Amino acid sequence: MKTLSIEKLAELINGKLWVKGDLKRIYIEEGYNTKKMTTKTYVYEKDARFIVVCKIDCPSQDINWIVSQQDKIVNDCNDFIARMIEEHGVEIADPIIAKNEALATEEQVQGYYMRWHEVRVAINGFGKLATRKRMQVHTYQGAISQTPAGFTALNDDDFQIALKKEANETKYEFGCEPQFAGMAEKERAADAHRLAQQIANEERSRQQAEEKAAAIAAGTAVLNQMLESGTSLPEVMKAWKAAGAQHPAPAAITEAKKASGLGWGPFTDSIKL
Repeated sequence: MKTLSIEKLAELINGKLWVKGDLKRIYIEEGYNTKKMTTKTYVYEKDARFIVVCKIDCPSQDINWIVSQQDKIVNDCNDFIARMIEEHGVEIADPIIAKNEALATEEQVQGYYMRWHEVRVAINGFGKLATRKRMQVHTYQGAISQTPAGFTALNDDDFQIALKKEANETKYEFGCEPQFAGMAEKERAADAHRLAQQIANEERSRQQAEEKAAAIAAGTAVLNQMLESGTSLPEVMKAWKAAGAQHPAPAAITEAKKASGLGWGPFTDSIKL
């Protein structure tokens, strides 16, 4: 690939070179600078490639117009720099290729880190919105030397959870940031606990249903047997209670009522268990 030194490029495009420590920029006179509008355009170098930045400050103009003007200036500058490099540049090995090859030999890691983002949130019950800062999950996969600040390594299962949170753009307030390390194992344990509880509840319900059905069957059998033998109604009810029936069977109740000649009120009162 062809490239130029940033000093040489500053001469060719008639820009002002600014240097501070390891930082170097070329400031270019582009766009308009008036009382109501300011334009700042500069170029910096990264991996033997030049990146153009344009910022326009004009409160009286629509944001879409400002963005379109910034894009136009950036594109024009990129085209001009590309011509200068083609005409005056020298061939070098692509540093990005060499950098990627070097990074590929390093230990590879995966994990997440948190960053602040400004979001619009409701601040009262009437829907009033305000700008607030919230933490958001970002994931990283790559060489260990390039891990971002605040990076936490994760295993495959925990990393999949972090990817889902990142895709959903989940926001967190300060102090409520998630801890993904070990989260997958905790979720599996919670799922296993819920399943065990569900199985236990179903077994308990089944046992209770069987006990209830057995009690009703036993009580009904005793009641019918005593009715057939001509036992008095109070004695039948005592036997019914002693048998542990949950409630009288409808057929047995009908027969007992017919045999006793009692109405529903007295009969019902007499069979309270």
